[in-house]
Amino acid sequence: MSEANRSIFQHFLDEVVERGNLSVIEDVVSPQFLNHDPRLPHLPPDLEGEKRFFAELHASFENLEVQVQEFRAFQDVVVCRSSWSGVHVGGFAGLPHTRRRVSLEVVDVLRFREGFLTERWGLLDYWHLLNQLKGEHT
Repeated sequence: MSEANRSIFQHFLDEVVERGNLSVIEDVVSPQFLNHDPRLPHLPPDLEGEKRFFAELHASFENLEVQVQEFRAFQDVVVCRSSWSGVHVGGFAGLPHTRRRVSLEVVDVLRFREGFLTERWGLLDYWHLLNQLKGEHT
């Protein structure tokens, strides 16, 4: 089952993150989903929050790309370390668009049950991202 879960999350990265195919969220994420580390504080830590996060992400960044550095699957848990990059085309975190290509380091620990993503713990390097959007060197 661990490789099946890894494949499901790779599909999520390909379709939702890179292609902006937001309809795939409901195909992959459980209605009982719980995000233990909400990506943005104004979003609820549930399925609705995931949908809103990726809608906001795609409204703010285009040409999103994901480079996976490490991918591990253990029974019902998948761990993924990746870099996301895109061009900042819309307001984000109160900052106007910059047209800069920026990157973000991401670590996700994901629990799956019966083929659906049910829980997420994660780290996103927002400090680095915000500094890039402000034009500050890190």
